Amino acid sequence: MGLAAPGGSRPVLAKGTWCVASAAVKLGAVLALATGLVAQGQSSTKTGEFFEVTCVGGDDRVATLALAVVEPVWSMTCAAFGVRGLKPEQPLSVTIYVDVDDYLRADRKLTGGRFQPNQAMSHWSSKSAHVAMQPPVSEQYLKDQGLPMQTRAMLAWEACHVARFALCANFRAHPGWFQDGLAAAVAGDVLREASPMAGEQPFFTQRWWRVRRLAERDRVPRVEQLLRDRTDGLGMRDRYAVRLSFFDFVRRTYPARMVRLAKLIRATGVGTAYAEKVREAAVRELGALDEEFRAAALKAEPRWDERSRSLWCDGSTWYQAAFPRTDAVAFRAEPVAGGSFEAKGSVWIRPGASQQMEFLFARTEVGYYSLAIIAGVGFTLLDCRGDGKERRVVGGGKAGGCRAGADVPFSVTGKGKDLSVSLAGQTWRFELPQPLPDKVYWGVGSQAGKDGAAIGSCGVWREVTVSGN
Repeated sequence: MGLAAPGGSRPVLAKGTWCVASAAVKLGAVLALATGLVAQGQSSTKTGEFFEVTCVGGDDRVATLALAVVEPVWSMTCAAFGVRGLKPEQPLSVTIYVDVDDYLRADRKLTGGRFQPNQAMSHWSSKSAHVAMQPPVSEQYLKDQGLPMQTRAMLAWEACHVARFALCANFRAHPGWFQDGLAAAVAGDVLREASPMAGEQPFFTQRWWRVRRLAERDRVPRVEQLLRDRTDGLGMRDRYAVRLSFFDFVRRTYPARMVRLAKLIRATGVGTAYAEKVREAAVRELGALDEEFRAAALKAEPRWDERSRSLWCDGSTWYQAAFPRTDAVAFRAEPVAGGSFEAKGSVWIRPGASQQMEFLFARTEVGYYSLAIIAGVGFTLLDCRGDGKERRVVGGGKAGGCRAGADVPFSVTGKGKDLSVSLAGQTWRFELPQPLPDKVYWGVGSQAGKDGAAIGSCGVWREVTVSGN
């Protein structure tokens, strides 16, 4: 999601075709570099019209799936700059790593380890993109569901950067808000077109939660500050959120302005005056949008508040997977009022070393309760404090019908301190340590890798409904 240190030669445009200087030599160098970055092992390369994808640690099927994700990126990136008829003379390089350790080695080699936490990056000198499978999943998952949606999003995100490198001789000088916003926008378009899913996707809407919270505290920077990249007063995540949300806002509200500005960003010659010319043009086009952007932030009402990834929704079917060291946690924005609630639905848990999905409820500033549903066992009712790291067992139950690979029905009904839990046809009653709050915020979770497992829990929530009772 960022760029490495500058390096490499600049491309030269020709009408109707695209020629990268010493293209064959550079492509060979990139492929040799990619091969040398990882230990010898299984890998596969698939080539399309615009991109070439190398899958390290995977087979032809994974490489083919990744290629299908990135191929539309070229045309979408071209359209964002208002150009047509261009084509890379040589396919652009993208590498996907099934094992995150292979990605980490590649990042250390290419950038000195600048993008270890990102697990995704695009490299200036080699004009190549590198993405780890995220979150890591099993071979059976890949056979059943294909690439995780977050992996698809990051493949498209980084492929957009590489496409921009090829399209723009001045790509190193592009404003931060523009390059980040463009990559996020193209990634969203790619996924919506290739994998249409009903409802919002927290991966793309969570940024609006951050910007809304900033707006409520009157901390959203003025548009001119944003366009001049003067946002040092914000933390990294808030800075990203403002950039991406602003680009999204302008693209949806004033699309012609964004294309016009993108053309200027691409056409302006590199030199000492480049940055100021682009900034002044951006301020002329967009600088008066302060109040509109702030109003859009205050009106933003995402349905999910995702605290940690990864949750993807398709109507009433929700796919959730945890990373090996981090639980996946997402809360619904709208609470149930009245100090009581009834929740019901079913959960399908994927077989594996980690098999725990969690229905979360009664979130406050102090913590929340969790119904941890464990395949092959039953459930544990937990009183979670802080960020969920402090957990006290309230009770539990064994349920023979709670199996991995099967839709397991569950329900949770609460009022005051009284709680009733039903799982796989059995029912238990408990007294909560603290009564339910007047507003019951609820959500869903997936447990990180158990006992150091390399893959976290993942599953599917179906037809979950929560209402007052």
